[in-house]
Amino acid sequence: MQQKHILFLSSWFPTQENPYTGDFVARLALQISTFHRVTVIFTHSKEEIEDLEFNFHHEGNYSSYIIYHPKGKNILEKYRWQKKALFFGFSKIDHIDLIHANVSLPRAHQFIQAKKYYNCPLILTEHGSYLVKRNFIKLPIYQKWLFQKLMRQVDKIVSVSDFLKHEIQQQVKGIKTSVIPNGINLSQFIPKVKQHALTQFLHISNLDPRFKNVKGIIDAVEHLIAMDYTDFHLTIASDENMRELKLYASEKQLRNFISFVGPVPYEEVPSLYAEADCFILNSNLETFSIVLAEAWASGLPTLTTPVGIGINLSPELGFQTKMNDAEDVAKKMAEFMEKPQIFDAEKIRQHALVYDQDNVIRQYLDLYQLVLHG
Repeated sequence: MQQKHILFLSSWFPTQENPYTGDFVARLALQISTFHRVTVIFTHSKEEIEDLEFNFHHEGNYSSYIIYHPKGKNILEKYRWQKKALFFGFSKIDHIDLIHANVSLPRAHQFIQAKKYYNCPLILTEHGSYLVKRNFIKLPIYQKWLFQKLMRQVDKIVSVSDFLKHEIQQQVKGIKTSVIPNGINLSQFIPKVKQHALTQFLHISNLDPRFKNVKGIIDAVEHLIAMDYTDFHLTIASDENMRELKLYASEKQLRNFISFVGPVPYEEVPSLYAEADCFILNSNLETFSIVLAEAWASGLPTLTTPVGIGINLSPELGFQTKMNDAEDVAKKMAEFMEKPQIFDAEKIRQHALVYDQDNVIRQYLDLYQLVLHG
């Protein structure tokens, strides 16, 4: 396919203040730039500035404009600054062949404006949990209207999991949705023979209390000790503030059993999996869950609630745990400690092959070809 110019837009993207937010979008854009010219425009409000500021980054076939604007005193003023920042970005780039937008809310209006400005196809990759029915019904009317308007503008919509595809189709009747998962670099996540006395459990997340239920994992540790299991250790890793969780573990006198690690640069994350025996995910909502794919690529069995790609978990991959049930998590931890040998690291890794980034990129390149040339 002849090289095209792809414009990446997103509601989530790394910034100076939040360097890990939407980092998966940044990695996808960079990977696509191996095959096509890619330009990223991302607008973001910033305290104590009175006009636009921007950071420009360029390497090879990849360019990004992170454009900061004043917050604005009200919604209308914020919208005007966002639009000014967006069109400043447009002024910096020439012809665009295709727009690849990510995460529709809250910046769906920017995706619509870009399609109108460049008069080219628009692909949307959706990750957001706000499209799950119980969350969608709580959205402000304006955001629901904006999402529906965007759906009339997109040429192709991609969801990152079958679960999210189903939820999107509940909100937009009759819409055709493809599934392309988030990708991981399998060469970075390698099964490793473990040589330690204690069973090592691992949890990695952004710790969002609305979804991740990390306190439930700490509660499970307390239950596990009460069941007379003490030959284990749990590592909780995150780029977010862990002060509250550390205090919670201390109040339960569990700090000898739990370590808190972070922030961790992405290139060092594989080493956390390499040192673990089992990964725990206790979320009450995930649209995908990249950490499950990374754990499987590392050959780790997982204890996971039925969320994202962990729904209907194969017994080869670990144990399915009940939602919001710390005692059940503790029982499954104990079950794993009793018979870790039933899991085969290489078989687990085979389940992660579908998430290989090369496979994911090929799917997007094929989708670009289809949208541009039919």
